Formats: sequence, structure tokens, C-alpha cells
Amino acid sequence: TEKVPAKRRPRRARKAKVEEAEGAPKSEAKVDAKVEAKADAKAEAKPEAAARKPRVRAKKPEDGPASETVAYVGNLPFATTDDELSALFAGFSIASARIVTNKKSSRSKGYGFVTFASHGDQTNAIAKFSAEPLVVADRPLNIKAALSESPVDSADAKTVA
Repeated sequence: TEKVPAKRRPRRARKAKVEEAEGAPKSEAKVDAKVEAKADAKAEAKPEAAARKPRVRAKKPEDGPASETVAYVGNLPFATTDDELSALFAGFSIASARIVTNKKSSRSKGYGFVTFASHGDQTNAIAKFSAEPLVVADRPLNIKAALSESPVDSADAKTVA
């Protein structure tokens, strides 16, 4: 006496549910009318919500003017130190060289800043290294004038200078 699995009845298609008792399909207009009626009933049940305001994205701060004595040096190897960075610019008179590091891990972020003694030294260094890119550890360095973090108003510049 082996048990024979019971045969499953085939599922009826949804179309069969839509058909009328006579067997003729309902018109699309009747189906659409029912859908609209349900939507209207839901809308009446919920109180009208205030119109949503569109999201306003924060604007990026505009870059300020280029510095006359500070140069940005990007794509540095992560093992580069401040002394190695200043050695790269030994042919120019520099006031300081600083690698930007992560505050928590003290690891280099891969870029730094070199402060030159004069505007002429900065422009000469940028011109020299844009003509002949400086390569350190198979990485071509990106050297350009540093931009200030916030734009300077012309009224402030006149009073400070």
C-alpha cells in the first residue's frame, strides 16, 4: 500500500476571475472604472498632506583665488615625508613644505603644499614641472597653484591690503 501523491488542481488564471458569468471578458472601461473608484476611496480616507518641497542640494563652496606663493602637489606616494617633499623643490627657494595627513592614522593623504619665498619662484616651479612632469615612484606629480578655501570679497581685499 504505497501512498500516491495527490494530484494538484491547476491554478486558475486571473483572466478567469475577470470574466463575467456568461464567459465574455469585461471591457477595459469597466476594469478601469473599478481601479479609479478604489483610488478615489483611498484618497478620501487619507487627509491631504501638505505639498512636499523639493530637496535643495547644498552648493559647493566656490574656490577662492589662486595663491601667489603656495603650490599644491598632488599624486604623491603615501610614504613621502615633509623633508622629501622639500628636497624635490631644492632648486627653488621654499619657505616650507607640508604633507597633508589623516588625523587619526597619521598616514599621508597623497598630497601636500609647498610655500615658496616669492611669487616668481612659485611660477617658475609650476612652469618647469608642467613642461617636464616630476615623477616619484612611477607616479607623475600634479603641481599647480593652491586655491584658498573660501573666496575673498573684493571689499575685504581692499581693506586688508
